[in-house]
Amino acid sequence: MITRHSITLILSAISLVCFNANVFAQYQLRTQFGDTLTCKYRAEGIFAIWWDAKYDHDIDAGFVLDSLLSIQAISLNELGLQNPPNPGDGYYYNVYLHHGNDDLYPSGWGNGQGRLVSVDSLR
Repeated sequence: MITRHSITLILSAISLVCFNANVFAQYQLRTQFGDTLTCKYRAEGIFAIWWDAKYDHDIDAGFVLDSLLSIQAISLNELGLQNPPNPGDGYYYNVYLHHGNDDLYPSGWGNGQGRLVSVDSLR
């Protein structure tokens, strides 16, 4: 028997699925290091993993995405942290697979995160 409570649960579940699909569908690619012609990428959730097109990092990017999505879930749900600002602005959070001096990306990179900066300051 369908009750008012079960209808409410069903509608809540549908709303949650539709809301999450809309949130993820609205992210746009934006990078200051290359483009979709010179770089390849994989995107899932809030993350876009980029690499120089002369390399094949599709499998690596899948591993990185799985790891980041897991870390993101723990950070949001268990630690009470927030997403970085990029998704709130409608853009994917970029992660780059780097090959030192042998790719399109600046060679002075270390570990870290941030928003768009001057490319010249990284060279």
